[in-house]
Amino acid sequence: MMNELSVIPFVIQRLTPAIQAPMRELVQDIRLYAEDPLKADALLMEFHLLMLHSCGNRVMKVFAGVVRTYFKSTKHLIKEKPKEFFEKRADLCEKLLASLKNKELNSAALILTEMIEVKDGQ
Repeated sequence: MMNELSVIPFVIQRLTPAIQAPMRELVQDIRLYAEDPLKADALLMEFHLLMLHSCGNRVMKVFAGVVRTYFKSTKHLIKEKPKEFFEKRADLCEKLLASLKNKELNSAALILTEMIEVKDGQ
C-alpha cells in the first residue's frame, strides 16, 4: 500500500487523456466481468499496474512485479466474491480516477487505501 500511495503525486502530475482512457476502459470492463471474479480481479490488477506505469518512475514500474505477485497470491480470497464486490471495486476505481484527474491528492490516497484494505479485509 505504501508504494502505491507514494506514486499518487507523480500520477497526478503525469495523468494525460491517453492514460485516463484505458483506465476508464478497465473500470467498464471490471463492471462487465463483475460476475467472473478471476477475470474482474485480473482487470483490477491491470488498473493498478497502469497507474504505477503512469507515474513515470522506473523504480515504481519495476514494483509492478510485486503488484502482480500480490494479486496472484490473493486469488483464493476473491474467487467466490459476489458481483457486488467487483462493482464496488469499479466504483472505487472510478472515484480514484476522478480524484487523480482533479489533482485531489488526499482524496485519491483515501480511495486507494480503501481499495487495497477492502480486498485484504473481505
